[in-house]
Amino acid sequence: DNAKAALDQWANKHTAGLIEESAIIPDEDTKLVLQDALLFAAKWRKVFSHDDRTLDFHISENNTVSIKALADKFWCPYASASGWQAIRLSYDDNLAMDIVLPEKGQNPFDWDEQVLVDSNTKLNEAEGNEVSVVMPPADLTAKISLKEELLAAGVNLSSFGGIFPGATVQDAAQQVKLIVTANGTVGAALTEIAMTKSSGATEEPIKFIVDRPYLMRVLDTRTGWPLFLAVVIDPRAK
Repeated sequence: DNAKAALDQWANKHTAGLIEESAIIPDEDTKLVLQDALLFAAKWRKVFSHDDRTLDFHISENNTVSIKALADKFWCPYASASGWQAIRLSYDDNLAMDIVLPEKGQNPFDWDEQVLVDSNTKLNEAEGNEVSVVMPPADLTAKISLKEELLAAGVNLSSFGGIFPGATVQDAAQQVKLIVTANGTVGAALTEIAMTKSSGATEEPIKFIVDRPYLMRVLDTRTGWPLFLAVVIDPRAK
């Protein structure tokens, strides 16, 4: 109980309360828990002037919901290629969010990593355009078992003897909270690994209407390294 309380306290403190509890439940076999947190808070360089624009968001071909959306005109990088279009909204000189919108009828879950590479490259090279943006706010929560992902990737979870003799991964998890509003973005990510010991430019603004599932990427534009990456299917989801 004391160990779980300590993990929860660390998680809550280092994510500013966005993630309240650790995903690790230690037991008598748990020898060590590694915790790492990312906390992000940034105001848009230009805040949205509207947060109550009515938007019909098409979750799927036969499922449309009406929501209140963010709306404004921005001077920002805009890029497009076969199957997608994208914009980059800045927080400051180094941090930004990319919104990558697929063509109608396409699902961003079907993309591979090449779309991420290509959209980043094209947005880095893009000149500013006046873009009329309408997009949903977001309040997203995700929790995944990294142990399952690592096993699926073929990682040997019993090869960590450099930490202590016989060290093996008992559990691994990641939790993410991402909130996007008219004023800016707040996000936190908590990654935890429990170890055990084994017995072994245009005249008219470009219209960018985010009215269907899309991809969001919060990144450091100097390196292209993503801090948060999310696919939004239903903007009402939490």
